[in-house]
Amino acid sequence: MAATDFGKMVNRIESARLAQNSQTKLLKEIRGNVLNFKELFSIYRIRMFLLVVSLALFAFTDSEFFRRNFDFQRLLYQYETQGPSPSYQNKLGIEVEGYYTEKGATDGTFSLTPYKDLIDLSRSTLGNDGYRTVRVEDLSKTELKSGAVGLFYKSAHDLNAAEKRLLFISDVSIFHPKGTKPVEVVSPILETKKDVDSFFSVLKAATEERGFSAEPLNSGTHMHFDFNKPQREEILILTVVIEKLLPEIKTAFSVQESRSNVFADAYTATDFESLVGFTKSVFPLRKTSLLNVQRHRATNWLSLEKHGTFEFRLFNSTTDPKLLTIQADLIGRIVKAVRLRDPKLLSLLKSDNLSGLTLDSVSSALDCLYKDPRVRTYARESSAHDVQRSKQIEHKLVPQETFLPLRGLTYNGFLNSASDHEIIRHYSSPYPTINYSLDLPVLQGNRCVDVYK
Repeated sequence: MAATDFGKMVNRIESARLAQNSQTKLLKEIRGNVLNFKELFSIYRIRMFLLVVSLALFAFTDSEFFRRNFDFQRLLYQYETQGPSPSYQNKLGIEVEGYYTEKGATDGTFSLTPYKDLIDLSRSTLGNDGYRTVRVEDLSKTELKSGAVGLFYKSAHDLNAAEKRLLFISDVSIFHPKGTKPVEVVSPILETKKDVDSFFSVLKAATEERGFSAEPLNSGTHMHFDFNKPQREEILILTVVIEKLLPEIKTAFSVQESRSNVFADAYTATDFESLVGFTKSVFPLRKTSLLNVQRHRATNWLSLEKHGTFEFRLFNSTTDPKLLTIQADLIGRIVKAVRLRDPKLLSLLKSDNLSGLTLDSVSSALDCLYKDPRVRTYARESSAHDVQRSKQIEHKLVPQETFLPLRGLTYNGFLNSASDHEIIRHYSSPYPTINYSLDLPVLQGNRCVDVYK
């Protein structure tokens, strides 16, 4: 082989080696860049996760929009100078979601399925409280949810008394044990002590005799408070107060221990910005269907158009009358203070960056039942008990099936092989025994919601 040919071959081999080295180096660099990108992307994901978590821990009052782009002091001045609302009324509505054990029909069909047994039980319970049944109606074709049955009743002694309506609704998305039926029990408008006592009597009878049980892992208690003829400033101030207290309320009533409640989310900064824009628009304040905020918020203003109420949706589902009383008293007093411009609430609203607006300070200032340490203990332990009871049977819960028509349905045995009494014993359990000697009439049956003085 000629020297020149040998030299060319050596050069080609060296060029190939250099090219391979360059390729190897390039591949290493690419691999390194990929690894760096993965690391940076992982860091980015972690940072985004932490950001989402941090946003979940704070109310929208900590947002950039509220602190920099919203003139809260001006709102507060306008709100304060308006004076108390002349349209304020003490009216309350309670909706409790849960499930119960349906009693088998004796004639093979229910004329008003699936609640004939609950209606019969409620009629007898209300009868013992001095009420007479006026009528029972299928309301599924009205403006109400599908699967609604209404029990209308009035005082048996006062001929001029107003008619009241108790509702049972099947159109609710509730996980429940097999052999039980989901139901939402909706109170009539509660205006007096007797109204509240009678509704609690119905809940008690349904719990004791039909195993009506709350399901706090998947459902809630919704409370409506009269908000007739609102002013723009009242809507915004109440939203600020409620949402500022929301993280503390979640902890106090074990909401954080139970469900990631997509049906009672906190307001976001975008939600509040939309609410502000709506209250400044040309639309009537009652036309909240035009509000670009979904109703599945702990603070729900869409009920203002339909019912004339402010709806609070956060609380876990419960059938405990004492806990319901504590909850209704807390939110009810806040609503009352906002509408009547309570000087004590105004003082808290004027604190730097709302730092003085806490659950403890509000409870104390507004003389809520929750201000008492013993009430706080009861609220926490009763709520936690509901949650733990549900967690023990969580693996046995099934989703709501297609909603059944009210009329013409043949009863085919929803209970399968288990008897209704066995299911009642298995799934209903008493509330915890607490050393609770609180001498408050509201919790001893002599008086219900304290706002009804």
